[in-house]
Amino acid sequence: MTAPARNFKKNPHTARFLMAFHTAGGTAPEAPIAEYGVPEHTGGSDGMVEINRGRVGEKDVPAEGFDASAPRDARSEGQVRYMNNLIAWITEKDAVAGEAARTWTDNVTNSGKWSYDKTNKFSISAWIDRLKAKNEELNKAVKAQPRTEAGPVEVTTLELPVKTDKHGKPMALRYAVDIDGTTKFYRIKPGRKAGFWFIDVQASDEYHPIRNAGTKAAIIKAIVAAGPDACMARYGQLIGSCGRCGRTLTDADSRAMGIGPDCREKM
Repeated sequence: MTAPARNFKKNPHTARFLMAFHTAGGTAPEAPIAEYGVPEHTGGSDGMVEINRGRVGEKDVPAEGFDASAPRDARSEGQVRYMNNLIAWITEKDAVAGEAARTWTDNVTNSGKWSYDKTNKFSISAWIDRLKAKNEELNKAVKAQPRTEAGPVEVTTLELPVKTDKHGKPMALRYAVDIDGTTKFYRIKPGRKAGFWFIDVQASDEYHPIRNAGTKAAIIKAIVAAGPDACMARYGQLIGSCGRCGRTLTDADSRAMGIGPDCREKM
């Protein structure tokens, strides 16, 4: 293998530069370089342009299965995720506004019109700002609504069980229940005031708080309708942790029941 060919194999970018440099100066490169995918230069001072056009295996070669006709989404993964979260929060408080925001976002995405230009109608940052403003507006509206007796009293009368630990403090209980045809997992703890509940939805090993009062009421209604004890047992059977205390179930009988032996004695 000749020296130019060996250099090209080790460092193709440097080899291309040297090839163009020597060609422009009148010294022709040795022919074996062509065997590595770079076409032989025909002379002239624009050799670097012609060499770049002859790259093989570079980023300008489309990957297998790449659809060049598909619209390009200029948003980053973080921007996509943030937009989706904002739209979900808006929909939770105003379904009509949330649906309108989702439709507009999807239309812009499908047409590939997202732009980083803040003066553009389809500016990414401007749309995120509008979604944030709408979400804050709805949050203020919810806080400004007078607290009625219907909400807390209706939830309280559902008689969701309250269990206490050895110190007499209310425990966070775990439930598995079907919501809109999907099995959801929740951790629920009563607040200090009657009718108030702390509800977290479980996603893998993480818990995310639910703050909307209507959503909380719907979850508790579903648990009461299915039976709180049955939902606790179902949680343990599906997750493998006690529905009462959350400890891992290793005994076969406990896993089948969804509740550990100590907790079964206290229920």
